[in-house]
Amino acid sequence: MKKEKLVDVWGEKDAEMIDNVLAMDPFLNLLLENGDHIAILNIGGRLRMKRYKDNIKYFDNFDETQFFNHENLWSDKQLILYEKYSSLNIYNPQTLQLQITLPFPHFTIWDMQWNLQHSQLIIRGGKDYCLVTHVKKT
Repeated sequence: MKKEKLVDVWGEKDAEMIDNVLAMDPFLNLLLENGDHIAILNIGGRLRMKRYKDNIKYFDNFDETQFFNHENLWSDKQLILYEKYSSLNIYNPQTLQLQITLPFPHFTIWDMQWNLQHSQLIIRGGKDYCLVTHVKKT
């Protein structure tokens, strides 16, 4: 899609953001908007871009950046993304700055969710699981 058409529909700011994602991945499938949050997913459901107000983060690792719960995209607490076969990356949801990277080569993650009652992140694979209870910055 030509940038001029994007500007007509989305305005200059959003058109620039969408055009940048299309340059990385021409198979744009879905743009989601929730209040001040915008997320762009590719055809495989992988996160390509996340915006909160004026802060934008592009994810150019084509098929590897994965989230497991759509509510995590709009969270005010953290944005947790899985880089397939390597790590969990935890971002500040407002600034979109990387806060911590947890190496995670142990098994392929199939699902993860927060257990709010116990402040735990439950991570599940095919036959494996683990609990992340507290992460210290070093």
